[in-house]
Amino acid sequence: LIDEIINKYKFESRNILNVDITIICQHIKLSKYKTKIKKSVSEILNCDVGKINIKAKTTDNVGIIGNSKAIACWVNLLVSI
Repeated sequence: LIDEIINKYKFESRNILNVDITIICQHIKLSKYKTKIKKSVSEILNCDVGKINIKAKTTDNVGIIGNSKAIACWVNLLVSI
């Protein structure tokens, strides 16, 4: 999917200004995984790890995420074209 987006919009990794990732889950503590996730995203996008921000949120026990039956993720990618 990432390759399709890169090809469609014709941007290169040097155009990436910021990657903001929000992971929504109820009980998983992401603090010990953030560095690994940042490194993986950095390698996939071929960009500096310092451009990647990861945060976690809960749904306060609401819905399927709150019942620990699902996890969601929002990603905002700011690029310069």
